[in-house]
Parts: sequence; structure tokens; C-alpha cells
Amino acid sequence: MISTMRPASLLILVCFSALTEAAEPEFARDIAPLLKKYCVACHEGAEAEKGLMLDSYAALLKGSKSGAMLVPGKPDASELMKRVTSHDEKLRMPFAPAPPLAAKKVETLRRWIVQGAEYEPH
Repeated sequence: MISTMRPASLLILVCFSALTEAAEPEFARDIAPLLKKYCVACHEGAEAEKGLMLDSYAALLKGSKSGAMLVPGKPDASELMKRVTSHDEKLRMPFAPAPPLAAKKVETLRRWIVQGAEYEPH
């Protein structure tokens, strides 16, 4: 099918594919800023809530005494996703009165976990 496309159509297809790949979430660009803005204030250092630190990729994997917050490739098994999507005010993160994460941010987090929750140090 591609061989029968006009050059302009092929160019659009190639450009769209490149944009789609570039839009995949990355830890440094998309996830770390989200964690810093919504999680780190309560979950870092010696005073971390419930002993859970969320200030680094390693901390996500380590979690707390309750276990890891992140299961790469499995958003439904990742405690982090359970918390940001919970309707239970006692479990939802961030805690009220802060509003829940916007749907777009939740979807970015989910896509990152689905694609393997990779960490690319910069």
C-alpha cells in the first residue's frame, strides 16, 4: 500500500509516525516533574509520609514497607496508579483538599507504565 501512495501522503505518514513515537512519555521529561509537583512535598527525606519516598525512580521501585509503588508494564498492579485513580478520599493521592490529578496526567503516567516505565538518566 505504501508504494502506491503519493509522495506527499508518504511524507505525512512518516512525520505522523515520528511525532507519535516522540510523544511517548519519558521519566525525566514527563514523570519526574509530575512526581515533584504532586508527590514529593509529602514523600521525600526523613519526614516522608508513611516512610514512602517518591523523589526518584529508585524510590518508586523500592516503595515502602507495603511494597513497590511501580510494576513496570502493569499499571493495574502499580500502587501508584491505584492511588492516583482511587475514589476513596482516604487512599487517593494527592490527598484532599488537593484536587485529583487531571485525566491527562493520569493517562501520561499510565502510558509510561504500560511501555515499561523506563528510566533514562540524563
